[in-house]
Amino acid sequence: MYSSKLYNPKDFVLTLILAGGVFTFDLLLPRGFAEEMLYTGVVFFATQRLPRRMVYVVAIGCTALTIIGFALTFTSDGAPSSLSWPFRFPIINRAFCIAGIWAITLLALQRRRAMEALRTSEDRFGLVAESIKDYGIVMLDPEGNVASWNAGAAHIFGYSTGEILGRPHSLLYAPLAIDS
Repeated sequence: MYSSKLYNPKDFVLTLILAGGVFTFDLLLPRGFAEEMLYTGVVFFATQRLPRRMVYVVAIGCTALTIIGFALTFTSDGAPSSLSWPFRFPIINRAFCIAGIWAITLLALQRRRAMEALRTSEDRFGLVAESIKDYGIVMLDPEGNVASWNAGAAHIFGYSTGEILGRPHSLLYAPLAIDS
């Protein structure tokens, strides 16, 4: 997954190659196709691999390539796009593509920030739970099996971590408590 400190420069080069490929594809097809929506895939790839500032650079670049592609695209009869009469539809198409590029950029970066905050919160919880030795903290999965626990729980219940993980929580109760 993404690390906020380091990134592989090859990922940026791959992003540029992908954007160039979409741009070339955009120039080869006649106007009216929605091939520029492939830029959203380029931006999504960037959000998974590159630092936030570089993702914005990629999104700006894809937006610029979408506009340049519109200006350079030829119609199916070979005439330049500026000479064709149904001008309104391709402009709306490009506007939606630009909106898609920025929607993917902003939503994917927001999701990434939320995932990083969740990971930080889980790490903090783990540190707190492991530092408590006098009390047992047991975390269950949705099926009621032990998902994790701290050293205090191991001391109280007498099971090692390897013995109890994935087992039902009913093993932690006394037999008389289960019968009643």
